Amino acid sequence: MTKDEIARVADLLRQFEREGPDNPQQGERLIAEVFRVCGQDVVESGFAQSDDGIDCYYRTTIAGKSQTIGVEIKANRQLVGASAVSYALDLHASGRFDRMMIVSRSGFTREAQAQAESLGVGKLDLLDPASLRNWIVRENEIPPVQLSRTELILTTAMRELALAIAGHPEELWKVEWRELEKLLREAFDGIGYESQLTRPAKDGGFDLELTAWDNGEKQTYLVEVKHWTTNKPGKSAVKKLIGVTASKSATGSLLLSSSGFTSTAYEGWTEYEKPERIRLGSGEKIVSLCKLYKRTSKPFWVPIDTPLETLFEGTRRLDGK
Repeated sequence: MTKDEIARVADLLRQFEREGPDNPQQGERLIAEVFRVCGQDVVESGFAQSDDGIDCYYRTTIAGKSQTIGVEIKANRQLVGASAVSYALDLHASGRFDRMMIVSRSGFTREAQAQAESLGVGKLDLLDPASLRNWIVRENEIPPVQLSRTELILTTAMRELALAIAGHPEELWKVEWRELEKLLREAFDGIGYESQLTRPAKDGGFDLELTAWDNGEKQTYLVEVKHWTTNKPGKSAVKKLIGVTASKSATGSLLLSSSGFTSTAYEGWTEYEKPERIRLGSGEKIVSLCKLYKRTSKPFWVPIDTPLETLFEGTRRLDGK
């Protein structure tokens, strides 16, 4: 794809996600156009009146094999549930399609994702707008921004490190602290956030600033990373993050520490108004982020939950909950 085609796809996805189609047929045609711009051979099946039980399908090549992908498109503001997953799996079982795909404007329920992960591996893909953006970028091997040769080498190295930690968590302790920050930036980018790494000499109380769209609204999240081999961060580190979260009006913040935290890190915050907005995550959380990155680095995948849930899953609140 050319840069103009990528820009065209980005505009189409923004329209689908933020503005929404006027009717189901318009949403179906919009997503069909996304696949056409991506070079896929899309066949319109009458959209909402298809005898095939799908909105459209396209032909592509996966691992050198020609595939016919049936696509169900959900353009409303409701999360897609498990019944839609069951219906798509039944269509796959009919033998008419090599693979099924559900594209949802608003995402999927936990039940739908669990069912797709347990029963639909290799058969069904659940995609939201963020997942489609990642897929398009990876399929075309074009980074979201123009990278210099040095930046491209470093990005590739961080990708390999993240994948190594996903498969072998003990590798985390072989990574230097600044490398870990860059590695996490690559992981967050791959998962679906837009991330910015602070300059090494400027300690503003956080290392990464993440942005993501959630229910049509742009949200900001801050991440501070501590990668100490002996000491553990405590109350002072938490207090600093609380302050910068307030000053930046961030939606939420996460303090990651590979070595864990002192017992005092969770003390004295009972009067803090929003303890659920500041979270603490240990080395296990870092590893889980790398595992999620590994999953989303494949050409097709089940998408992440909402940005805040994904960021905070497996972490603890200031009150220890």
